[in-house]
Amino acid sequence: MSFIKLNNVYKEYGKDDTLVLVLKNINLQIEEGSLIAIIGSSGSGKSTLLNILGGIDKVTSGEVIIDNEKIDNIDEKKRAKLRNKNIGFVFQNFALLSEYTVIENVELAAIYSNLLGNTKHNKKVIKEKALNLLKDLDIENLKNKKITELSGGQQQRVSIARSLINDPKIILADEPTGALDTKNGKEVMKIFKKLNSLGKTVIIVTHDERIANLCDKIIKIDDGEIVI
Repeated sequence: MSFIKLNNVYKEYGKDDTLVLVLKNINLQIEEGSLIAIIGSSGSGKSTLLNILGGIDKVTSGEVIIDNEKIDNIDEKKRAKLRNKNIGFVFQNFALLSEYTVIENVELAAIYSNLLGNTKHNKKVIKEKALNLLKDLDIENLKNKKITELSGGQQQRVSIARSLINDPKIILADEPTGALDTKNGKEVMKIFKKLNSLGKTVIIVTHDERIANLCDKIIKIDDGEIVI
């Protein structure tokens, strides 16, 4: 049975004269442990698809099933718990808090997990988990630096560490190399491939075919529809 399934998914924004149909009859099956690229031009609907996979956006109609659980019709509180427990997000703009240090940014997702009731880790355990991730990503020496002191490549590594703090089954990355130079982009892809080799399901939205070709499968979105 597929780990992630989308059945007849439609997504609309606006209403009446401003109604825009962003996704049209999306049917998709993704196996656990896959490394998937979603490609398409700007405005094609690829980021919306990623947001639906991550439970950030709700579908207008259709089914979204992740690990045998339907998430299309559950309330926001339950979706937040599911996102925090099962899904790690990596964003093009990093989405880090500049007033906090590197380790504090990584710890925040675990603290939020406690607040949601997903975990009951004490401060010591959370700090140890965060330090281990920073070490794995070769940025342990930056743990007390403010985000504003880091390069783009370093910030993306912090973002990846934060996405992993709750040991999610799924990593969703929206243009994770878009703000990086070629060298740092390649390094980030090496990290994703390593995470995938450890059993994580990794889904990457990208406009870069070189990045897409490093994945096991490519899904192309055009005008809100899957074309390959």
